[in-house]
Amino acid sequence: MAEFDLIAETPLNGLHRTFEDVVIEEVTGRAVVSVAFSDRANLERTMRKSLDLKLPFVGNTARVETRDLLVLSLQSDQIFVLFPQTGHRPDLEIAEIAGDQGSVTDQSDGWALLRVSGPGSRTALERICMLDLHPDIFTVGAVARTVMEHLGMIIHRNDEHSFLLMSARSSAEFFAHAVVTSAENVS
Repeated sequence: MAEFDLIAETPLNGLHRTFEDVVIEEVTGRAVVSVAFSDRANLERTMRKSLDLKLPFVGNTARVETRDLLVLSLQSDQIFVLFPQTGHRPDLEIAEIAGDQGSVTDQSDGWALLRVSGPGSRTALERICMLDLHPDIFTVGAVARTVMEHLGMIIHRNDEHSFLLMSARSSAEFFAHAVVTSAENVS
């Protein structure tokens, strides 16, 4: 029998680039779990009881600081939950929290996550993003699905000068190249 050593690789091999006023870095070690539901009130009641969490409305996020957990609300019947991945079944962790109020799916390996931060981050992203990222419009805590360089993705403004980007793993290298090129062109 052949022996194999399997080594996990991140979608972007630990990408980290620093420019004049923009930092682009791959975010690793985060689970991405979706929860689809039909009854928002029941899911919210369950999550409020277990996490003291009020579900965010579409286009917004909610945090549970004590668990380093972020909830992204992208549509009326589904949320994404991001949190530190400590085991092989993050879906079971969220299923325990959601109870029987939602259908839970581990999507962790399907996404590449990038953080774009620094005073020039908005300028770099505005070159390739179709959304108005002005802080009066796309405020801290906002989240949306959009297109960058012909690729569907998710963008979350997690701080005044910081954005979390989520792209399908299958197109992660092209996506990262587009973001890096945009940052190079504004630095």
